[in-house]
Amino acid sequence: MLLVNNLEFSLSLSQASRNRVVSTDGDKPYGLEDCNQLLNRFFQKSSFKSPFQKNLLIVSVDDVKDSIVTIKVSSEEGNNLTVGWLHLDLKGKKLTNITSDPDKPISLEYDKSVLDSLMNNCTFSNTE
Repeated sequence: MLLVNNLEFSLSLSQASRNRVVSTDGDKPYGLEDCNQLLNRFFQKSSFKSPFQKNLLIVSVDDVKDSIVTIKVSSEEGNNLTVGWLHLDLKGKKLTNITSDPDKPISLEYDKSVLDSLMNNCTFSNTE
């Protein structure tokens, strides 16, 4: 489900997914994992490269405009240092790294099943 408007952004589990398994990752069901965890799983399975250990990085939604979700990549430890920026195009199903130059995004690979779970079970909206 995709919901985009001019209000404050949020990422939440959709009502339809609260009582069912979202998808599977091998033998482990996603189940009722919240959308922030699902977004982090999506990031961890992407081809994003960083000088930082990827398993120590977390992501969060920074902004939503039209079908583009701006995602902040931060270090989990210490001062929560921002180490990167991503764009997730929900309509085009494209993930790009815009850290070095937003005008020259780098396409990233990702797990399509995790993106499908995000899109089917989470709502991206801008709620300013």
